[in-house]
Amino acid sequence: MAYPSRVFPLKASSPKEALLRVAETLVDGRVALHAPAHLASALAHRGVRVVPPEEADYVFLEDAAGLENLLPRVRLGHPLAPEEGATLVVAAPLGRGPLLRARGPGIPGEASFRLQVPLGVWPLRESLLSFPLGFDLILVDGRGVLALPRTVEVRPWDT
Repeated sequence: MAYPSRVFPLKASSPKEALLRVAETLVDGRVALHAPAHLASALAHRGVRVVPPEEADYVFLEDAAGLENLLPRVRLGHPLAPEEGATLVVAAPLGRGPLLRARGPGIPGEASFRLQVPLGVWPLRESLLSFPLGFDLILVDGRGVLALPRTVEVRPWDT
């Protein structure tokens, strides 16, 4: 999260394995998660609670195509506890797709990157975020991981 929009290497054989590696890093028995069945099963030994997305601390999604439907359902925190906003971990091809630009803390000036998610995600995300309330995004594929905290503004390059 300290270097938003920067892709860091992640050696995984597939996006599914990348999701598992990130989950194993972040999830323990104190958190609630919403995840595909195979991922929830792989984490069962950690004592995690599987809940609907509205109640989850961490939401895992195998396909970025479903992101627009999911975003309005995730936790944003509340003024006395903004840290209760969810973290979404989404499998999406990094380095491909539309050119995006990002601005905000941790980014000197402006950064550009390519990410294959539906373009409607960005205006929807912006409409839902109200700092300090919101959600953080972690995007993975088999080769890398990219973080977009709620403090970072993301827009398609042409806007």
